[in-house]
Amino acid sequence: MIDFGDFIKIEYWILVSLIRNIRASCLQEQQNMSLPNNKKVKINSMTDHLSILIIDSNSEDRILLNELLKEAKLAAFIFHCESVAQAYDLLSTEMYDVALLSQNLPDGLGTDLLQRLKDEAFIHCPVIVITDKEESG
Repeated sequence: MIDFGDFIKIEYWILVSLIRNIRASCLQEQQNMSLPNNKKVKINSMTDHLSILIIDSNSEDRILLNELLKEAKLAAFIFHCESVAQAYDLLSTEMYDVALLSQNLPDGLGTDLLQRLKDEAFIHCPVIVITDKEESG
């Protein structure tokens, strides 16, 4: 018999894999950036960290995501917010490498936030929409 927890663990490891691919893409882009006089940017992957924004009102989910990212040994600075309003402020003024967005937030839907950011040209990073069993219905 497969435990429901096994499915959750598999889904989160898929999420980590996506984030690792985003990190690899970011590093590749940075390495290909040219400086004046055709000098290349040298990237030290041991010191460069991803900037991850977790947008979720459920503190247990935020803690779980934090622990998963630590367990996966991702080099990342992790930031949190709990509402559409907070996420809008952060995503429209700060740069993140990836955002993990819960669909259901206390003041609106994650997809509505995405549409607003897209309409106002404020979205500058990949966004992964995360849902839990109750949200995906």
